[in-house]
Amino acid sequence: AHHQWWVADPQKSLNPRHAIHQVFDDDMESLRKMLFKPETDKSQMFESAVSTLLSLLGFSVTNYGRAPKLQEGPDIIVVAPSGHVVVVECTIGLLDRNDKLAKLVQRSKLIRDKLDHAGYGFLQLQSMIVSPLSREEVTANLETAGKHDIAVVCKEDIEGMLNQVSLPLNADKLFQDAKRLIPNQMGQLRFPERGRDQ
Repeated sequence: AHHQWWVADPQKSLNPRHAIHQVFDDDMESLRKMLFKPETDKSQMFESAVSTLLSLLGFSVTNYGRAPKLQEGPDIIVVAPSGHVVVVECTIGLLDRNDKLAKLVQRSKLIRDKLDHAGYGFLQLQSMIVSPLSREEVTANLETAGKHDIAVVCKEDIEGMLNQVSLPLNADKLFQDAKRLIPNQMGQLRFPERGRDQ
């Protein structure tokens, strides 16, 4: 087992994106509320919060789901510094609500094909669905997600990601960690938490 600890000056920030976010949401309570307690009719708020979280973690993020004329695409496209791509769908309910998993599979295939034909076949592409529900609550849909190599990010995983926002950016490692969230692939592993002393 490997352990990594960070010793930091509490007056300094290890992540410039986090430092900027603190101007508007110092303790990240507003972001947490949007992530964990979205109102039932506020799915776009959850989607926006997921976009913000992924951006804080060092990814380049485009939120297609918020643009009316682009809503036939995925909710979010995320690009790691290495160029690897994550196709993200967000749901505040069960994973397969409104055929979310089927749409994610289709949209990921279209993007994979386009990347291949454009000369970017060397880039990795990962499908991901994000829900504020716990993994136990979405158990019924995990097998389907696993069959299609979809990484499932649930409440526990979002919490782990939030714990990493104050640490140095390492989006490429997080991209690789996401593969461990594919059900039935490598177990039910979570985003690893890295400790720090202040």
